[in-house]
Amino acid sequence: MFSLFGVGIILLLVLYPFSDLCAQQKAIPTKTLKVGCIMTLSGRGAGFGIPFSRALIMQMEEYNKDGGINVGGEKYKIELIIEDEQYTAEGARIAAEKLIHRDKVKFLLGPVSSSGTLLVNSIVEELKIIRLTVGNSPKTVGPQNKYGFRPYITVTERKPVMYKWIKDNLLNVKRIGCLGVDDETGHVNVEAAKKWG
Repeated sequence: MFSLFGVGIILLLVLYPFSDLCAQQKAIPTKTLKVGCIMTLSGRGAGFGIPFSRALIMQMEEYNKDGGINVGGEKYKIELIIEDEQYTAEGARIAAEKLIHRDKVKFLLGPVSSSGTLLVNSIVEELKIIRLTVGNSPKTVGPQNKYGFRPYITVTERKPVMYKWIKDNLLNVKRIGCLGVDDETGHVNVEAAKKWG
C-alpha cells in the first residue's frame, strides 16, 4: 500500500541539506524532526482524512520505535503535528500558518484537498517550507512550485489508463458514472472522466 509518510520523509530529507538517511543500529534520538501534517479530520473529507492521519501516526511510531532516523550522523525522533483543514481551502491555510509559525515546522505533509494545496502553495514557496501534497489537481505542482511535491500521478494521468482497461476488459459495461465534490479536486475528476470516459 502507498505510504505517503514514508515517501514524504525520504523526499523531504533528500531535498533538505542532510545526508545518510539509513541507520544501521538503534540508538536513542538526540534531536527531533518536526513534520506538520494538514489532514481532513472533520467536514466532508473526514471519511478518508481520519484513517489517513491514523496511518501516518502508526508509521511515525514505527520509525521512532526503531530508533528514529539517522540524518547526518545524528539520530532524529519524528514528531508529527497534525492540524485539521476541515476539507476547506481556508482551513488548509489556517492549519499551514499554525504549523509554520506556531510549531516552527520546516516540512509539511498535505493538504489533502487540491483547493487547500493551491492556497498553501504561496505560503510554502515564500517561506521555503518543503511540502508534499496528495492534492489531485495538476495545478498543485509544477515549475512554479519549487518546494511543493506530489508523490503520485493525478487523476488526469490515471483516468485514460483506467478507462481503457474498463473498455478492453469489461465489455458488458456501457456507462460509467462519476461523482465529484464542488471544488478543485472534484472539478478535475469530473473533467477527466468526461474526457476519457
